Amino acid sequence: MSTERLVKWSKEAKEFFEKAKDNSIVLDLVISFGCASQTGEGFEELVNTINSKEIKRKVKKVVITDTSYLYRHIIPYFSGYSDKNIPTEWVLKNKSAIEKLKVNTELKSWVSGLESGGVKD
Repeated sequence: MSTERLVKWSKEAKEFFEKAKDNSIVLDLVISFGCASQTGEGFEELVNTINSKEIKRKVKKVVITDTSYLYRHIIPYFSGYSDKNIPTEWVLKNKSAIEKLKVNTELKSWVSGLESGGVKD
């Protein structure tokens, strides 16, 4: 199911984007497989918002960190996501929305942070 809806920003978020200079924001999104608002239509709403004229011009880059690997403790087959070449269920479900992003985008795995010491598991 596809949507054209946009995210409803808080007052603080709205002010942040309004005050930001063009091409100045690196938006770090830490995605949780178990969070319903971060997948499917909820994620697509965020993509639509990022692609909107007033937000897109402010965003330099979107970095999406997929935390699916963290779920290996409760969903054993998620331990297979230690191989960064295997797309996670989240990536597969949201692939078309990710591809719609009209800004520079980097998709990272939680595993990358573990390997670099950048995150604690």
